[in-house]
Amino acid sequence: MMPTLDERVNKDECLVTVIMPHWEKSLPYIEEAIDSIAAQTFLDRVGSVDLKVVDDGSSGHEYKMLRRIVAQHQETHRGRFANFTHHSFTRGGKNINLERIKPHIDERSRYILVADSDDVFAPQFLTVLFEHLEQQRATDPNVVVSYCNSLLIDEHGFCCGAGTAPNFDRATYLRETDTEESNYIPGNALRVTKRFMDGKPKDFEPNRDKHKRFVAELGEDGIASRADGRHFFYRQHADQMSGHMDQLAEDPRYGPCGFFDQWPQGERKPHWREWLALQREEQTRLLSLMPNADTMGWQRYRPRPNHPLNA
Repeated sequence: MMPTLDERVNKDECLVTVIMPHWEKSLPYIEEAIDSIAAQTFLDRVGSVDLKVVDDGSSGHEYKMLRRIVAQHQETHRGRFANFTHHSFTRGGKNINLERIKPHIDERSRYILVADSDDVFAPQFLTVLFEHLEQQRATDPNVVVSYCNSLLIDEHGFCCGAGTAPNFDRATYLRETDTEESNYIPGNALRVTKRFMDGKPKDFEPNRDKHKRFVAELGEDGIASRADGRHFFYRQHADQMSGHMDQLAEDPRYGPCGFFDQWPQGERKPHWREWLALQREEQTRLLSLMPNADTMGWQRYRPRPNHPLNA
């Protein structure tokens, strides 16, 4: 019989390091992201979290605002985290700053989560990914990454669709073909700390294909496994479609790089806080009425200068 989670885990360990990269457009949302990590049931039931906000070259007013936000939340959540620190680097992009933060990671860290600072994480998010990864690794130690599907939210936090992450296919990703045939691991994924520390993407140009980082972290034999359910809110932006920057929508209300609104006609859009309060049966009903984001037929690979939304 497989041991229970409580039998397998020492709650005094610094089990998970949460790295939260910050960039200029995420400033209006980072408080929600921090609060949602502080609200994780993982902290009550399983283990501890070392939260690191990693700033990509903020300066002037933005830097002062970020410092104030972090200081306020360090006080608000005092005692909630094993550690909660703010690291500011010169501008270099996500890949480079993830390398810069490595020397600051606690050696006791068991898993790493790189949490997007404009997203929101349901209270069960870390527990689900942690348990899934632990269970998978109990039978196959080559499983080194766990991830899950999401609900899409707009810039104001209202639900607007269901985001479905593709199954990760290592052979497809690494095939030397057009990027459109490639696959990826979502950013909000939990991975084994040692793989994170050892993995290094080949391309270090600022902000270049961050998903190649995850492939590097898999090593030669690593496997990524998807947990059931939708456990985080993936924020989409009107001028830069988060997670789908190269995809175009058909609804110009959301701007030239907006997304197609999937929410069922005639149904009121709940805010993400309202969604969390809905009964599971109601969540299931609403999800059954909408197509998944990966089947929407979004047009790919911006810019396409002849497309009417780029005119």
